[in-house]
Amino acid sequence: MMRMSTEYTEDLKKIRKAEEESDRLVSLKKKETEEGLRAASAEAERSVREAESKAARMLDGAVEEGTKKAEAQAGEVLEAAERQAKDIRSTKVDRRRLKKLATDLLFSEFGSE
Repeated sequence: MMRMSTEYTEDLKKIRKAEEESDRLVSLKKKETEEGLRAASAEAERSVREAESKAARMLDGAVEEGTKKAEAQAGEVLEAAERQAKDIRSTKVDRRRLKKLATDLLFSEFGSE
């Protein structure tokens, strides 16, 4: 009977030791998993910051490019307007042409009726 009691006690010790080892392994795995999650979270935050930075640089580039194109187009329009103004200033209107323009303008009201 003593032998059964000793075996029973040994079995209980083995069970207790297995439980402790199991608890230790679960705690270790939990710690590894938490560290992995923290590392993944840090990597995700870094990735988001990098993407935001890249987007800001792209936006700045697009704005700068748009500004340059707008300035170029405005310059072209101004040059064309200056050429037209110069052409108009250099055109001489003689007396006969001025009289015809005035007559056409005055009588255009009566001619359309």
